Amino acid sequence: MKFALLALLVITAPIPAASWGRYENQLYGYSIDVPPGLVGRGEAGNGDGQDFTSPTVTLMVRALPTPEGFEAALRDWRNWEAGQGWNMVYEMLTPTQAALSARRADWLMELRAVTICGEAAVMFQLEYGVADAGRMNDTVGRLASSLKATRKC
Repeated sequence: MKFALLALLVITAPIPAASWGRYENQLYGYSIDVPPGLVGRGEAGNGDGQDFTSPTVTLMVRALPTPEGFEAALRDWRNWEAGQGWNMVYEMLTPTQAALSARRADWLMELRAVTICGEAAVMFQLEYGVADAGRMNDTVGRLASSLKATRKC
């Protein structure tokens, strides 16, 4: 009886979720949480960010110069992505933050960006399969809330 109860407890005990990592970019002064299961591909050659991948998900984190202004830089990025075949399904753009959602075939893309010190912004772009859409909502929310400047202007 005790063994059966112990076995039941072990079987029904929640499996601890893999922990999130953290990426910090010293050059531009920002950080973001990185979902479990994604592996970094190394710092970009110009030091502006890093890509993280798994077999089904790609996360790109970048700082980008905004000498013409934040909104102009994000409109340029949006137009470039549209040229790559992404169909925008949601857009929100203010002078200090942006959110874009797009679809291309069986893939979804979520982009979030915020201004940081100087004429720069930091953004993440998450791409994943349509089949994973429901389970990625919390991931997108956590990424967006964790994207932060790490130094004062």
